[in-house]
Amino acid sequence: TCLLSADGRTVYDIPSLKADLGFDPPQTTEFDLTVKAITSCTPQNKTFYASDGTNTLMLVDKAHWPVLAFSANDILHVKGRIRDRGNPDCLSIQVVGKGAPEPVTDLTLGDLVAGQSPSSLVRVCGTVRSARQDEIDPEWAFLTLYDRGNAIKVDFMPSQEELHDLQKLVGAEVAVVGVPHPQRREKNHNRRISPASLSARSLDSFTVLQPSEDPFLSQPLEENDVLRGNASAECRRSARGHVLAAYGGSHVVLRDDRGAILNVELSADVPPALNAHIRVAGYPATDLYRLNLTDAAWRLEPGSPLPQTDPQDVSLVDLLTDGRGRTMIKPTFHGQPIRMRGILRTLGNVSGRLMVESERMMIPVDIGQCPDIASRLSPGCEVEVSGICV
Repeated sequence: TCLLSADGRTVYDIPSLKADLGFDPPQTTEFDLTVKAITSCTPQNKTFYASDGTNTLMLVDKAHWPVLAFSANDILHVKGRIRDRGNPDCLSIQVVGKGAPEPVTDLTLGDLVAGQSPSSLVRVCGTVRSARQDEIDPEWAFLTLYDRGNAIKVDFMPSQEELHDLQKLVGAEVAVVGVPHPQRREKNHNRRISPASLSARSLDSFTVLQPSEDPFLSQPLEENDVLRGNASAECRRSARGHVLAAYGGSHVVLRDDRGAILNVELSADVPPALNAHIRVAGYPATDLYRLNLTDAAWRLEPGSPLPQTDPQDVSLVDLLTDGRGRTMIKPTFHGQPIRMRGILRTLGNVSGRLMVESERMMIPVDIGQCPDIASRLSPGCEVEVSGICV
C-alpha cells in the first residue's frame, strides 16, 4: 500500500481533517469549515468542540484567545491549519448564524467505559470523588466521577475560582453534560493509556443532584470491616492522627491515634502541615501492606503534640536490598524516622526533591516542606539527612 502525503492540501469537512491528524511530524493541512459550536469558547477555554452534523472535533483557538468568545450552537466559518503537535489550530473564526441546540443523550458511566457513546453531547450521573489541577499542564483540571464500580475522568479548563467551586463538589452526586472520548491507547503522549473520559467546558455543565454530606461524620476506618467486605469503595471512612509526611501536593502519611501508619491521598492539592493532628475522611483502599484512604478531605483536630522519636541510622543497603545485593524494599521502614549519610548529586527541581547518593545507590529526598535548605547546599557536598521514610 502506498500512502501519499497530505501535506499542502486544503480540506472542507471534518472527516478529511481527522484523517490528517496524529501524524509525526504534523501535516501542514489547511482547513476551511462551516460548523456548529457544540461548546462555548471563553477566556478560560481556548479549545472548543464543533460539529458538521455527523462528526465532532475539538478545535484550538490560540490566534484570538482570550479576546474572541462565542456561544454553543453558533454557526462558525472557521479557517486554520494543522500545527503544534498535530492540533487543528484556528486562524480565523467568523460567526455566521445560530443553529438548533444539540441533542443530549443520557448514558451511564458503564456505557462510556464500554465505549457505547455517540460522538456528540451526553449526560452522565455519578459522585465526584476528586477535583485537582493537572500535574502536566496547569491550564487543565480533572474530576473523577464514580458510579457503581465505574470511574471516568472529566477534563475542564477552569479559572482558579472555578477550580475552587469544582472542589466543593467532591462527595456530591452530579449530572454532567459533555463530549465523550472513547477508550483509547496513546503511544506518543504523556498519558500512555487513556480511559474513557468526558470533556466539560463550563460550570453550567454540572447539575447537583445530591449535595455532599459532611465527610467527617463517616464511620471510623476499621481493618476488619474492609477485609470482610463490610466497607466498600463507595462508602467514606474516617481516621484521626498526626501528619508524619506530606509530599507531592496530595499525599500524606499519617500515624493514627492507635499507632498504625495510614497512607492518605487527598482530593485536592492542599496538604496539612507536618506534625498537625487532623481528621481525614476518604474512601478505603488497600495495597500489599496496609489500608489507605483515597480522595480524602481533612481538617484540624485538637490533640496532644506528636512525641518526638529519634531517627534510626540506616544505610541504603539495609533499606533497599536483602543483604545479598538483591533489590528488596523494606516496607517496615515506611512511616519511620530514619537518618542516613550520602553525597548530594542534584539540587531541588520543581517538585522540591534532591538526589543523594550513598553506597552506589541513589535516593530522592523531598524538601517540599523546607525548601530553604536548598540555598545552603551545593552538588558534591556530603550530607546527613533525617526524615520520614516513604
